Amino acid sequence: MTPNQLARQLRTVYTSANAFRPDQPRTIEDIGDAYVTLDPGSDSPSPSANRNAVHFLGCNASVTWDDVGKAVALFADAGCPRFFFWLSPSNQIDEIRTWLSDHGLKAFEGTGYPTLLRSAELVSPHETELETRRLTASDAASRIDQLGEIFDRPWPEFVARTADKEGFDHYGVFSKDRLVGLGGLYRSGELGYLGWTAVAESDRGRGGQNALIRARVNRAVEMGCRWVCSETLCLLEGSLRNLQRNGFEIIYDKEVYEWRAADHRS
Repeated sequence: MTPNQLARQLRTVYTSANAFRPDQPRTIEDIGDAYVTLDPGSDSPSPSANRNAVHFLGCNASVTWDDVGKAVALFADAGCPRFFFWLSPSNQIDEIRTWLSDHGLKAFEGTGYPTLLRSAELVSPHETELETRRLTASDAASRIDQLGEIFDRPWPEFVARTADKEGFDHYGVFSKDRLVGLGGLYRSGELGYLGWTAVAESDRGRGGQNALIRARVNRAVEMGCRWVCSETLCLLEGSLRNLQRNGFEIIYDKEVYEWRAADHRS
């Protein structure tokens, strides 16, 4: 799978998963081939936490200079203090970089955002004292408080909504029947996507994340996937290291650009 193909497949992952987010912001579908979300009340300086975003994911349609201008105008007219432009591999990536600069976007200087890939092959379970098993819909509903100790909102509700939905699987790690970590899997064609992963702070260092990675890789094989993908942040060194330890390789880094209204006031 090429970087372009993977980026395009991730568009399907994002749109399918975001449909179940209880806090899903308004989605814009008419700016070229971009996937755009708009929430004028969101102003986090962190790209991954800000809900004002443009994703160019291995664009199939031809992208134009005007498409970038329409995105800027959308957020400016809505009164957004800032938005982030996420650029993944595409045949026009060099052109798009130039157009982003033309429209006043600057490269984000914070952490990197690697995308990792490995072939879907059976692996041995990770040895840990924690029990690893798939989370049923009834499990998710009855353990919503425990999910709240693992994830910030809205992710506990997202897990509960998707636990019985086609294409989704969630695996938990348990300590004496208490849920202390969770990792999600979504199948999109031949790709298994590992996401929505966290381990309670009090139970880190017990092998839970490695157990969750391997359980979901094996589930992806069972579902007929050829590839397994995950995303993380460079500042999450443990997460990146665990993925690489389990056979994942960085296939590309998403480029992130920032636009701030304060930089464009006369």
